Amino acid sequence: MSPQYTHQQQVFCLNFLSNIASNHKASQTELQAYATCAVNAVLSDSGIQNLIGEWKVVWGPVVYQAPLSNVSDNAMFVARSEATGEYVVAISGTNPISWFGWLIEDFKLRPPQEWPFAFPLDPSIKISFGTSVGIQILQHQMADKGHTFTDFMTATFGNETKPRKVTFSGHSLGGALSPTLALAYRDQQGQEGSWDPKGLAEVHTLFTAGPTPGNNAFAKRFNTRMNGKANRIWNSIDIVPHAWQVNQLQQTPYFYEPHIEPNPMIHGVVNLAIANSQRAGEDGCVMTQLLPDVKPFKGEFNPDLPSIQQILLLEAVNHLIDHLGKKWGWSEAEIKLAKMIADRIIKGGRTQNVEERVTAVGHELVAESNLSLEDLENFLKNLAGLLNYLMQAGYQHVGAYIEHIGVTEYYKLSQTVAAQCCPSPS
Repeated sequence: MSPQYTHQQQVFCLNFLSNIASNHKASQTELQAYATCAVNAVLSDSGIQNLIGEWKVVWGPVVYQAPLSNVSDNAMFVARSEATGEYVVAISGTNPISWFGWLIEDFKLRPPQEWPFAFPLDPSIKISFGTSVGIQILQHQMADKGHTFTDFMTATFGNETKPRKVTFSGHSLGGALSPTLALAYRDQQGQEGSWDPKGLAEVHTLFTAGPTPGNNAFAKRFNTRMNGKANRIWNSIDIVPHAWQVNQLQQTPYFYEPHIEPNPMIHGVVNLAIANSQRAGEDGCVMTQLLPDVKPFKGEFNPDLPSIQQILLLEAVNHLIDHLGKKWGWSEAEIKLAKMIADRIIKGGRTQNVEERVTAVGHELVAESNLSLEDLENFLKNLAGLLNYLMQAGYQHVGAYIEHIGVTEYYKLSQTVAAQCCPSPS
């Protein structure tokens, strides 16, 4: 029986499944065991197979944990279609509770790194520092039974005598790493001693919600080398795929008007991102989006978001408050107050009437700060706007894609299967 989902939907489902170990805290061994159990349980479920067809894991899942980390900082697996023989390389996005993912792979653009896979080498082609770190981890620092991903690719494709398709796919951070990794392997095809010396593999990529991985020269190379074999899906009001191209970042404070009006805190967050990109540009890496002619789907403001725990975890909010508070010169009392307000709001469960709840909580806690009532009210109003903005941004970055691509049934079923079959590692 043919699967209900299209090929695009199937690949997106696999890329999303690579995030199954996110939001858990445990050792690398425990997280990888959980990911292995969950991915295999989901793909062997008959209800899932009715939707996406039969896919068999042939490498991984592998979880990478950075030094001192206790979460999944990167994850990846490779699955093969039992019907077509196609391989899909599924690469995880940013784990919301991964400091390594946020600070290094997402936000650290400098110093930009030269693209090492072009032949002949072209020093004008550059990718961000974080992207370079990410693809090195994926290629060489993640191993399944002692075999790295590059080992797997060489063993699978090195002696092929006929074309085979391999599709690299990821969402968010994975939406930057997957096209970059696809180009890395595409650039090495046909070279003696490479993973595919005969150049027979058909390298494709489907990347969703991805920020820019490199500069204009990198984007031009990607668009040329991957012409006809790359597909990008992005949301018109998702902040992440507008990073790190400056003219696109400048649009983001106004995405949710008139429901959420820009305020100094919202502009402050966006200005930090713009400054980060501009500094990379000064280093010769003017960040430029891939496949710029691909139109986004039209995102729609969601006035009734689900539980915030599903979108923006309290730990991630606290990290953001710490970072912004130091950048903006907040006092310890203001930082503490912001965290207490965020805690009360997040544990409240739903996002309706956020401004009212922020104000109520803030006045309740005013005795713990040295702010005047006027300062407190301005602070609370701006903080409420920022939290509302971030909540909406979280939905537009995740939930909106699930709904637009039409895989809500798969998403709900996969979560249920994983929870029923595999004990939580946390």
